[in-house]
Amino acid sequence: MRKVTEDDVLQYYLPLVQRECKHAYKGLDWEDRVAEGNLALLHAIRTYRTKHGYFKEYAASEIRRIMQAQNGKAWSSRRLDSRFSLDAFSGISTGIGAAYLDDSIVDVTWFMESLAEMDKIVVCMLMEGMSIDSISDKLVISQSQVQGVIEDLKQKLLEYFGDSVE
Repeated sequence: MRKVTEDDVLQYYLPLVQRECKHAYKGLDWEDRVAEGNLALLHAIRTYRTKHGYFKEYAASEIRRIMQAQNGKAWSSRRLDSRFSLDAFSGISTGIGAAYLDDSIVDVTWFMESLAEMDKIVVCMLMEGMSIDSISDKLVISQSQVQGVIEDLKQKLLEYFGDSVE
């Protein structure tokens, strides 16, 4: 009987890594997301203990945790780069001595503040990586209601940000 290697596990769980990285962690390019996701999976392989429960759930949570940290570093790096760019300011006189302001953060903050309470809760749960099933269970509403909130959010997002949303 052949022994299962780390490479075998990495290959087997590649679809999980790709699924976790597909629509999230946009601070990183796709190839970087997959590479970081594979490193996170490797970390999960090496740190997994049976007390953690099912390996797939443990691996997914480790991938999310590590990817969130790597994504934060990538966005921080980009913000730092933009602070030193002449394009970061609307004009030299307004930029000198003024606090740095990231317009995307302001837009997202305003958008979030415009949402109903249920919408905000669902957005936060989605950002934490929760599935529709988990959100439904936690909020004690049907999965179709959660899906309806998500569809409404998509529509509001398109209306608010227009064509700049991918």
